[in-house]
Amino acid sequence: MDREALDLLGQEILAEREAQLRHFESQDAKAGVILGFSGILVALAGPAGVVHAAVLAVAFAAAISALMAFFPRSFPALDVHAIR
Repeated sequence: MDREALDLLGQEILAEREAQLRHFESQDAKAGVILGFSGILVALAGPAGVVHAAVLAVAFAAAISALMAFFPRSFPALDVHAIR
């Protein structure tokens, strides 16, 4: 391959990696907001009772959904290893 093609390929790979990084950072921010919201719910739940149990259930569901944001998922990007 000539140098110009390699430079173009390098730029495309860098752009894909930056897009992936932006996507993962946005997922991290969303998970943080969800975890913060569930923490606020628990703090405002009050004494034990039906409302307290319902708030804890919602907070638990929010925490689980936030943790699911960290599991690997496919991302529409170029397969860099196949290009090499």
